[in-house]
Amino acid sequence: MRLTWPLFLYKRPKGHLFRGKYRFVKRVTKGAMESLKCEYEQEEQNMFYLRHPYLTREETKCLREVEQKPFWAVEKWNERNAKFERKRTLADELSHLKVTQDWDFKGGYKFRKIQELGLVSTYKDKDDCVGIWLHHVFGLPLVDPSEVGDIYCEWILERPDNDARTSKFLEYCRIRNGGTEPASQQQAPPPFRDPTESIKA
Repeated sequence: MRLTWPLFLYKRPKGHLFRGKYRFVKRVTKGAMESLKCEYEQEEQNMFYLRHPYLTREETKCLREVEQKPFWAVEKWNERNAKFERKRTLADELSHLKVTQDWDFKGGYKFRKIQELGLVSTYKDKDDCVGIWLHHVFGLPLVDPSEVGDIYCEWILERPDNDARTSKFLEYCRIRNGGTEPASQQQAPPPFRDPTESIKA
């Protein structure tokens, strides 16, 4: 293509044609005046309809109720999402970080105390009532609160016997949960841990 003739015959402005210091100024034509006039007329007509609505307040209220009624397809879509696209919480997204949890959270301090008190054989005995009680207390922080009730909590906080070792173990668990008062004056600490507490910032 021979571009020398159209490019170098006429001096063109630098950069944008219609911006800057050396821009081309458009001529005011009859068509431009008519289009601008039509735009102003349309805007004035819109403002007239906004100032004088054709619906009364009662009709507007009924229209709002009709518009707020959910469409049947939206309900089906929500049912489908509830089944196949469950909402993921922050705990679900950060569940892979649980690998960095220390053994202290998972009940390791309780098992070490069981070893110190010499209750390992009792803990392994699944037929003994004390062993069953130790098993439940050992796994209590990992239990979901929605899975158990108040009766279960009261049964856990009551020792099956008056053994001194189980008394020391229960006192130790109460102190580790934040208690400083003696067991006779201290209220039972909340036995459950919130599942979202496992994710530390």
